[in-house]
Formats: sequence, structure tokens, C-alpha cells
Amino acid sequence: MKLTTIYRDILREVGDTTATYALGVENWELVDADSGEYIASRKFVADDGDEYTVIIEYAGDAEDNEWLPTIEVSFVSDDTGFGAKQQALSGQTFKVMATVMKAVKDFINKNEWVEAFSFNVSDPVKGDTTKKAKLYMAFIKKQFPNAKIQSYIPGEYKVIVRG
Repeated sequence: MKLTTIYRDILREVGDTTATYALGVENWELVDADSGEYIASRKFVADDGDEYTVIIEYAGDAEDNEWLPTIEVSFVSDDTGFGAKQQALSGQTFKVMATVMKAVKDFINKNEWVEAFSFNVSDPVKGDTTKKAKLYMAFIKKQFPNAKIQSYIPGEYKVIVRG
């Protein structure tokens, strides 16, 4: 197989959410009874047996003094305790990201009040990770082609999908 064919296949795979892991049932957990705030989560298991949890919580936000309903998205490996393991880009990495994006897109499609989502690509050990940010951006741009992406501080991003 030619190297150019391999690169073409990898580029086609980045951002594609057709190859995903099976997502578990969406669970809701009451966080604050006074405000009625909940956190949604969905679990999935990768090919290597690692379990991941996609966490979606209401973040609320003000955009130029106007209310912009926002959710904060994160995911953790139940094995390592934080986001995607620092590993070479592989088919599994793409499939994990595709599954996370599918969970986000499903949530946004079911909840029309959501206008934006935010996420943080900082690694607790290394700080801001440019390679990781580029991977996230590739998936986001493919799944939300008309979205407006903003970065306020290194590693933190907001994606405006409606409004």
C-alpha cells in the first residue's frame, strides 16, 4: 500500500463520526436541587477495554451582555481519570473522538435551548496541547461546519452552533 493512500485514509477518518463505539444510555444526575441543575453523562467502551464517560453540564454564559445557553463538554477515561490518553494518533483515538462528538451532537439535537458548547484541551500534566486542539477542531469543523469557534485563553474553546 502506498504511503499517499494511507495518508488519504487518515485524513478522511479525521472528523468522521460514522465509525463510533456504542454509546450507553444517557444518565442524568441532579447537581443542585435549588437550581434544578443536572449533569448528563454517557459511557462507552473502547476496543482496548478502556471505559470512557462523556460529561455534559450546563455552563450558562453571557456573550456581549446577551444570554447564550452553553453546555460544557468533557470526557474522561475511567482508566486514567482524565481526557484522552496521550498516545500517538491512531484509529482508536479517532473512534474515541468520533464517539464523544456523536454524544455532543445527539445532546444538542435533543435540546434546542443549547446554543453553544465549551471544552478544554489542557492536559493536567502538560498544559495546553496544540496537537490535541487540532484534533478536536477537525472533528468540530466537520460535525458543525457553520459553527463559530472562539478561544479566550489557551486551551479553552467555545463553539457557537446556533444563534
